[in-house]
Amino acid sequence: MIRMGIDPGAGTGLAVWDEDRKQLLALVTIQSPLAAEMAVTMAGIHRPKEILIEKPQGAIYPRRGQDTLQMLKIARNVGQCQALADEICRALEKAGFNARTIPPAKGGTKWPAALFKRTFEYKGRSSSHSRDAAVIARYGH
Repeated sequence: MIRMGIDPGAGTGLAVWDEDRKQLLALVTIQSPLAAEMAVTMAGIHRPKEILIEKPQGAIYPRRGQDTLQMLKIARNVGQCQALADEICRALEKAGFNARTIPPAKGGTKWPAALFKRTFEYKGRSSSHSRDAAVIARYGH
């Protein structure tokens, strides 16, 4: 089974995982204005059975040491990611693919580059965004 994972943001990560071969087929980071178009293109090439798009949810709570401007910036970024997740989902559905949004994994999906390379047997360069997408594609969360 082939699964596609998407981590929307200013730099959107897209990844395609082949569960049968236990292999990463594609790993990309792209700027958000082109993210929906790239997602549709990659889905057309790889024909995933499942497309998962991470979509932040819930309220934003103040953290120790954050001032109001920092909280507003975080809230704005979360809102932008939510809107981009919806845009990518609509574009994929319009192109005939079944896509769904999922909440971020509890504890996060941030993997250091060295651990990612070892676990995924990946030799190339990767961004934190593309690594997040790969974790979503491989593990389904």
